[in-house]
Amino acid sequence: MTTPQFDTLRAAKTLKRGGFNETQAESVVHTLDQAVNENFGTKTDLKLLQSEMKQGFTETNATTEKAIARSEAATEKAIAKSEAATSNAIAEMRTAIAEMRADSAQKSEEKFTTLYRHLWVVGASIVVIMITLFLVN
Repeated sequence: MTTPQFDTLRAAKTLKRGGFNETQAESVVHTLDQAVNENFGTKTDLKLLQSEMKQGFTETNATTEKAIARSEAATEKAIAKSEAATSNAIAEMRTAIAEMRADSAQKSEEKFTTLYRHLWVVGASIVVIMITLFLVN
């Protein structure tokens, strides 16, 4: 990094005029010079940092966009697979319901036939009883 210029001679003279002796002024100026050189950047440094950050953001955005595209593709594939599985499950349920209805209709018909036979026997028995009662009287 290019460091800003710090006029150490001028700073030392200013401190001496303010009452510092030469050793004190040199110590303070040396400390300030180190602080300025180590901790401050120039406009050029900031522009370089800005450029590096823009490049980093550009790369991050590109990576993020690729990851989003992959995620969207995977999501669409998962949704399509889920829709197919759901459609198959619905078709299987409809088939099972139709089979249950057929079984139920057949069992209902069998029960109805059995009930009809029982009713016929009961009805015939009542007729026989009535005839018997009629004949006995």
